[in-house]
Amino acid sequence: MPSFILDVFGARVMSAVYGCMLTAWSVAGIVGPQLVALIKDRWPQQAGHYAALTGAAFVACGLVASFLLSNRPFAARAAD
Repeated sequence: MPSFILDVFGARVMSAVYGCMLTAWSVAGIVGPQLVALIKDRWPQQAGHYAALTGAAFVACGLVASFLLSNRPFAARAAD
C-alpha cells in the first residue's frame, strides 16, 4: 500500500496520506463490529439483511469518494 500511495499522491504527502489511511482502517476495525452488534441487538430477525445493506452503503460511499478524488498537484487545482 505505501508504494501505491507514493505513485498516486507523491512523496511529499505520502506519510500524511498513509497515516490517515491507517487511522481510518483502525477506526473501521473498532466501529464496524460495534455497528453490526447494534444492528443485531435492535433487529434480530433481519440482522443479516440490515448489516449487508449497511456494508453496501459504506462501500457505495467509498466508491463515490474515490471518484471525487483527484491526483492532480495542488498548484494545478489552485490555478483553476
